[in-house]
Amino acid sequence: LQPATGWLDLSSVPADGVQVLVDGNSVGTTPCRLQLSGGQHRLQLLKPGYLAYNETVTLVDGQTLKVQARLQINSSEVVLNAANPKAEIWVSGQKMGVGSWSGPLDAGTYTVTSRCEGYEEMVDIIEVRTGGERTFRLSEQVPVYGLLKVASQPMGADIYLAGKKIGQTPYQDSRVLTGRHTLWVVKAGYRTEVREVELKKGTPSDLTV
Repeated sequence: LQPATGWLDLSSVPADGVQVLVDGNSVGTTPCRLQLSGGQHRLQLLKPGYLAYNETVTLVDGQTLKVQARLQINSSEVVLNAANPKAEIWVSGQKMGVGSWSGPLDAGTYTVTSRCEGYEEMVDIIEVRTGGERTFRLSEQVPVYGLLKVASQPMGADIYLAGKKIGQTPYQDSRVLTGRHTLWVVKAGYRTEVREVELKKGTPSDLTV
């Protein structure tokens, strides 16, 4: 009696890690040797960064069919540079890096968001095409300022923000970036006060020490 099955020797380019589906069912990765019933079978190979490979093959009972599938690249090396080196870079809802990011992306359209405390979110739409390397410089973010007011008893205390002296009490500045800040209020003969303040757009922050 002749066996009612045939063999499929399957290889691919690229050679490794390509998912194999036969008649819609996952059967492993390339390279592989499969024993299948005689007749037609729908063959599909999948790998991130490549177009899906589809082919219908016909197996003859008791015989071996060799197939080498060549997948076509469907990605590009992409470099994303934020205008603000402290900005987080998000691609289609996933955080990719801070300041800059590089890596492969499948061909298609992506929403890229730059996020940094003290700045408005900025959204860019980029189009990635197959092959080569693409560099995108993301849009400049707009700073968001809050109003900082600092008073002390007695007056004339030095105020430090991020290690830099910015003035003396009583103090008012409407050009401080929104977000959380640490302030040092220093005056000779008095204990140094260290305070955390959070500035919000449109809401003055009053600190009295």
